[in-house]
Amino acid sequence: MKKNLILLSCITLLSSSLFVSSCKKDPKDTTSPILTMYGPTTMYWQQGKSYADMGCSANDDKDGTVAVTSTGNVNPDVVGTYTIIYTAKDEAENSVTASRTVKVVNFDGKYDLVQYSCSDTSRNTVPTHPDSSIVTAINIPTYYDLTISNFARRPANIAITSFMGTSITVLNQPAASGGTDQIEGQGSISGMGIGTDKLKLTFHFKEINSIDSLIQGTAVFTHR
Repeated sequence: MKKNLILLSCITLLSSSLFVSSCKKDPKDTTSPILTMYGPTTMYWQQGKSYADMGCSANDDKDGTVAVTSTGNVNPDVVGTYTIIYTAKDEAENSVTASRTVKVVNFDGKYDLVQYSCSDTSRNTVPTHPDSSIVTAINIPTYYDLTISNFARRPANIAITSFMGTSITVLNQPAASGGTDQIEGQGSISGMGIGTDKLKLTFHFKEINSIDSLIQGTAVFTHR
């Protein structure tokens, strides 16, 4: 009888142990979820335009999709640098964080051409077309568009660019009226436009001109 009681007790203890063990978090799970951020980690935003964060998602190798929380706010009416921090945690308490920097700036106004260099690959000379008339007015109808006038001897043309994060893309521009020149390229945004920290737009461009030679160079515009 004693043996039966001892055996029964052992079975009960074993069952309880298994139940408790199954309720505990997986001790072997040491892998954090993976965060996928939508949009760039650093981005510029036009002052005064409503800001809506692109957010991010998280996936765990054991738990699948897990919730993401975020802290931090962006005040689009006040020029400055803002940080949004994202956090995700799986059932084993493994966590991961990521952050996005949002720079609220005022792109509107005048930009001066402060640096210009280019070369003609067919003639191996520097064209003389950049001159003091290239003082550029830039406006932003939406947060990702820049309109640049009078760029690279194109007084009748407007170069439309777009930006995401700190990268600028100069879309392929059709030839000016009566010509065959086309311009395209890429660049970057830097600075804050506050005090001596001037907002700067840098373009690396190429131009196919009317005699089919390739002109390429760099133009740097600084906010007044």
